[in-house]
This record gives sequence, structure tokens and C-alpha cells, in this order.
Amino acid sequence: MISLGICGGHDANWCVFKDGKLLGAFEKERFSRIRHDSGNVMDYVEKTLRKLGISPNEIDVIMTTEANFKGNGSRIRIC
Repeated sequence: MISLGICGGHDANWCVFKDGKLLGAFEKERFSRIRHDSGNVMDYVEKTLRKLGISPNEIDVIMTTEANFKGNGSRIRIC
């Protein structure tokens, strides 16, 4: 099972787990070089998934703190 966790608020970040093992945890500011960068991280998520060799279609569940997250509702869990 592949899980993607996303927090798009202050200090936006995301993480990827496969079968309960952390594959990577990332902060948007490390990519954008803007301190405390917030907001949409999806462009960065797609790039990091490619680096990890994971297709977006392989993701089983998306966990997010963002109530207004847009995506395939059957895989999304609002935390």
C-alpha cells in the first residue's frame, strides 16, 4: 500500500509511505527556497513521486489536512 500525506498550510509539506515504511518526507521551502512557503504542493509532489519511481495511479490513499483538497474522493482521507 502506498500512502501520500499532504499539508498545504504554513510550512507546506508532504510524505510518502510504502507498506508502512517512510520513503521520503519533504518541505516545500526546500524546493522553492522561500522560507515558510505555503500553499499548493502538487507540482513538487509529482516530481518527487517520479524520483521515487511511483506513478500517481499507484497511490492507494491520500491523507491531508486540507478540507478543500481537490482530487479523486475515493482515495482521500481528511485528517
